Amino acid sequence: MLTNRSILVTGAGWTTGYKRRPYAELSIVLATAAGHHARRSVRNRDATEWFDLLDVAFSSGTAVELAAKACIATVEPALIADGAKDKTGRSLLAITGNRRHAQSVPEDAVRTIDASAAIVMLARLFPDRGIATEKLNRVLAARNAAAHMGIVDGREQLDHVIAMAKFLDNVSDVIGGRVAIWGDCLPAVDALIAQNFSEVAAVVAAKIVRAKEMYAGRIEQLGPTEKWSQVVEVAVQQRREAPRTACPACQNSGVIELGKDGEFEYSEQGEPIALVDEFWLVLGFECPFCTLELVLDELSHVGISTDPGDYLANI
Repeated sequence: MLTNRSILVTGAGWTTGYKRRPYAELSIVLATAAGHHARRSVRNRDATEWFDLLDVAFSSGTAVELAAKACIATVEPALIADGAKDKTGRSLLAITGNRRHAQSVPEDAVRTIDASAAIVMLARLFPDRGIATEKLNRVLAARNAAAHMGIVDGREQLDHVIAMAKFLDNVSDVIGGRVAIWGDCLPAVDALIAQNFSEVAAVVAAKIVRAKEMYAGRIEQLGPTEKWSQVVEVAVQQRREAPRTACPACQNSGVIELGKDGEFEYSEQGEPIALVDEFWLVLGFECPFCTLELVLDELSHVGISTDPGDYLANI
């Protein structure tokens, strides 16, 4: 136990309490802190009191941000430096372990990309992971509301904990493994994810049943084959340019919904001023024949790929 709070282990590196970690271990520092917040959130997942819910919201969002930056740092630490907020380049020098050239920039002055930008970049660096950017941005928004306004909606927090847990589990192999991230919370996380998987699977199964009934009703109403051919032609013409895959309900050719996201250059005030680059994301699936619609989280339940690279050759 330290009796003198001014005592600090000397040497270069990232300050972690009263110790320092080598600059080369930035991703480990980020991942370790992400795991701390993730476990804190999971332990308090059934909270009902205001202060406890604030803790859950803050930790869920912070775990998402830190884990995203940890993953990015495994590819290239420089990618999390925010040049728009620090045009001197000192943040970039510090993040890449060159602080001796950064004119003694304090650690709390190091500027990194914001959490939403980190999620966008992560989705681009790991396109095969099916990163649910929209859900994660809602988790981050709840964190910001808790941190900056002291407000939290208790009805949403369990969903945010699950979204956070699924995200960290999805990328855990990149940042140290499930045991390192979850520790003694691993059984609780497994239960949360399994319960969510079962709930989503039940929703998907119900959607497919309804779509099959809709399809059967349409066939019965159409009658002659030539009328059905006309419907097929209309459906194809409506979405001719869209990538397609077999519908799990009616086996006809359904549409993969793609969307674009982008990387922006920001002003010193944090406002986007220019689009630097853009890339594709898979959003969902829609069948014009049986009306089946699936969102991103549901695609894996029917074997549809969430990697945009599997479809870009067809658009």
